[in-house]
Amino acid sequence: MKKVKIGIVGCGSTMLYMYGPILKYLNNVDFEAAMDIDENRLRLAQERYGAKKIYTDYDKMLKDRYIEAVIIATPVFLHKEHVIKAAEAGKNILCEKPLARTIGECDEMIKACKKNKVTLMTAFMKRFNRNFKAAKKVIEDGKLGDIVQVRAQWDLPAPQMDNLHWRYALPAWGGVYLDHGAHVIDLCRWWAGEIDTVSAEI
Repeated sequence: MKKVKIGIVGCGSTMLYMYGPILKYLNNVDFEAAMDIDENRLRLAQERYGAKKIYTDYDKMLKDRYIEAVIIATPVFLHKEHVIKAAEAGKNILCEKPLARTIGECDEMIKACKKNKVTLMTAFMKRFNRNFKAAKKVIEDGKLGDIVQVRAQWDLPAPQMDNLHWRYALPAWGGVYLDHGAHVIDLCRWWAGEIDTVSAEI
């Protein structure tokens, strides 16, 4: 079986507690490289999860001809820059959600990937969760009747996690709602269909 050589960009909590632990169970992936501006996180990625190479410079990592695909796990305000650069370097991309802060940023990223003929996927992994898949089947089988409302509660103990501070920074443009609310919105679209209109209160 051919193994895909991947590079992970951003070695914060998403890499350390989500992507990193599952890499050892994948037979079709080689953890070729990790990139972060924090050298301590890079050492963890290498020592704990076996990254073959580490980089503190994103542009240098993208020049690594062995890397075929990148996982972008950086703060949302860096996604557009990181996706476009990866596309221009000919790397396939799995980008953490939300894909970007605005529709305009998303459009630019998609355009760059189409132009460079690379795959772009958003990390909406909840669609592969067996519980959420079971909920979709119940809906599709008509066991709930017409869906008129979905009430969602999403808990995140972020204030106790000091490496998540970027979610509250102004450049993120939406805090935890934009970051984790993306999952809820995606699930609702998957279960009940596309959104026609939007209204909001705060």
